[in-house]
Amino acid sequence: MLFGEGGRDRKFYEKLTDHRIFQYHTKKWNFHFDNAWGCSPKEVVEQCIITKQNVDYDLVICFIDLDVLKREGKKWEVYKIELEKHASDNGIYIYWHIDNAENEYIRVLGQRYKKYNKHQLNEYARKNIYKFVNQDLWNNLKEIIKKRENILGKVNRPRLSS
Repeated sequence: MLFGEGGRDRKFYEKLTDHRIFQYHTKKWNFHFDNAWGCSPKEVVEQCIITKQNVDYDLVICFIDLDVLKREGKKWEVYKIELEKHASDNGIYIYWHIDNAENEYIRVLGQRYKKYNKHQLNEYARKNIYKFVNQDLWNNLKEIIKKRENILGKVNRPRLSS
């Protein structure tokens, strides 16, 4: 399951995983998507835990913006480690956006898109998803999936818990 901070993140990752080249590299996987809504990184992880508790996923990646965490002050790095441990203890891998998802998009699309609001930027990113092929975000996500695939040895479809 890919779990975003909000609906725009979810739509972006749905589009990214739908790209034919991404599907080629992850053909053994069936992706499911969900998202939190406007909250702190801890609340995003908690919502992800609640969302996944009735389904046995082989991999859960929770996408979180690092800029929100950095606002916590000097102890943000300690808080980050604690949050990663809490997520890991619950079978969740956290993917930290450089600062936020929009900055990831701007790195790929170019600085001229910095003037776009979040909605416009996300929409443009989804329409130009091919530009993300072999970029850092793409490669990092693919690497996480491949590592998990190697650990599992094979990939099974998610099973519903009874």
